[in-house]
Amino acid sequence: MIRKALLWPWSVLYGLVLRLRHFLYDQRLLRSKEGALPTVVLGNLTVGGTGKTPLTELLVHEMEKIVGSGTVGVLSRGYGRKTKGFRWVKTTDKVADVGDEPLMLRRKLTLAAVAVCEDRITGLRRMRKECPEMKWVVCDDALQHRSLIPTLSILQRWNLLENILVDYTDATVLVTGAASGIGAALASQLSDRGAHVICADRDSKGLADVLASIGSGATAITSDLSDPGAAGALIEQSFALRNRLDLVCSNAGFGFARSVLDEDMENASAVTRLFEVNLFAGLKIAQAYGRRLADTGQRGRLMVTASENSLSLPSAVKRSKMAFYGATKHALLIAMEWMRIDPKFAGMDLHVLMPGAVYTALISPLLPNPADAAPELGLIMPQQCADIALRGMDHELFYIPTHGHFIEDMQPRLREIEDAMNILNVNNET
Repeated sequence: MIRKALLWPWSVLYGLVLRLRHFLYDQRLLRSKEGALPTVVLGNLTVGGTGKTPLTELLVHEMEKIVGSGTVGVLSRGYGRKTKGFRWVKTTDKVADVGDEPLMLRRKLTLAAVAVCEDRITGLRRMRKECPEMKWVVCDDALQHRSLIPTLSILQRWNLLENILVDYTDATVLVTGAASGIGAALASQLSDRGAHVICADRDSKGLADVLASIGSGATAITSDLSDPGAAGALIEQSFALRNRLDLVCSNAGFGFARSVLDEDMENASAVTRLFEVNLFAGLKIAQAYGRRLADTGQRGRLMVTASENSLSLPSAVKRSKMAFYGATKHALLIAMEWMRIDPKFAGMDLHVLMPGAVYTALISPLLPNPADAAPELGLIMPQQCADIALRGMDHELFYIPTHGHFIEDMQPRLREIEDAMNILNVNNET
């Protein structure tokens, strides 16, 4: 209430300024101009958070189907950037250079040119001059900027993120580690949303059970991703089935609890397999999938299953001796973060699922009855985890956490780093 009271005078002043501005345009004391290119302008009734960015992406994709690939561009103000004037957005740019939303669009729209300019008229003139093949431009934040007369205006009245889901109807989806746990739950829910699911696992009996539960619309491939060449072969097999692969859920993994001191690192067969399955197999899948998409010109989506151990030492399981497992999952997250900014992965939407305690084969031997789990563990079932994962992809999230305690678990590391910086007198200027 206090915050609302303090902000009320500013909201009144803001409203008066807008009314005056619109009055000047209505009386033609300020002039509106047509742009150098046909434009579609998006806007909303609220200040942010209604999903204009994913709507812009969707609109560009649909327009390209009609007028041709590479003929639709995006022009944005580049809110929050520290630069001025017209600028083409590159995948290697920083947020400070172009703004977060234009950079996100540039990385997702592989063929569409994206530019930023606070003056829409100037921006459109530059885009026409420097990109003569362009036929249409989508302005994602220009409904209120009356200096431009748009060809078409779209007013967004609802929260897009709450209403638009990824359409998996007749999509081809590969799920690794699909014989049980999170993988089996993902396969089932993706099938329910209309996808043809390719279930891969080394456990052929588990695969048969999953396919029986899903019914028609699923295919099983027995594969051990720790074997040399298995990841590439699996991607090729999956593409060959239907000549497309829309989504890969790289979910294969396992874990064990051992102290580093107790492990024979000179003959670390178990540790080697852990890294082969949890880390290297995921990277090989991403590599093979990315190369195949580049060869075919298709766009795809990749979700890898990491862990809460990717972010921190979870307080509820600090004594579980998960050093090796945590190392694989942390490395997987870091690799995905680098892939996210790599222009060569621009044709692929990337997501990292970071489950906390999920009742899978990793936990069930230690906890036969999930009802006996300690409350601080926050144990969830695989179906709940799969639901969160799919909602995360629906919302175009890179990080997909499953538990609220992640933030609290990350604080000790951040505080200790801050303390060390203070002790060492380290700052941004040294």
